Amino acid sequence: MHPPNTICERLDDWFVQFKVTASEGSRPALGRLDPVTKEPLFASETKEAVANDKLKAQRLQDPLPLDCMCSVTAPNPNSGHGLPEHLSHRGESNLEAFHLMLAHLSNNGMRETLADDLNPTGTARHNLTIRHKIRLSRTTDENSMRQ
Repeated sequence: MHPPNTICERLDDWFVQFKVTASEGSRPALGRLDPVTKEPLFASETKEAVANDKLKAQRLQDPLPLDCMCSVTAPNPNSGHGLPEHLSHRGESNLEAFHLMLAHLSNNGMRETLADDLNPTGTARHNLTIRHKIRLSRTTDENSMRQ
């Protein structure tokens, strides 16, 4: 995550690179008109949107320190690669993982009632798998329930 001043500076650079006209006293415009339609690529609302994004950039920050962003699960002894699995504490990461898994459950050639039954089943299985991974990642030698 970049600091707010870097984000704002990059937003300004991006806007200047593609804007076609410049107000007096502002940075010169580097953009050009669309070669086919002869219209600018930015809509009239783009300047407002960039200003709004620059205000929001002041509030962007990562609340967790780097070492608390994920839990590490030891690799399965049967895995061929022997790499540990990192389970993110971020909701978006889990949501993206779920959407990837959900893509395997969708099949447009089935009855709607069957699809309606499979999707909650897949969701429940995915959530259960995540719960097990979190529980196992918190297991240590002292509180181990595995044998």
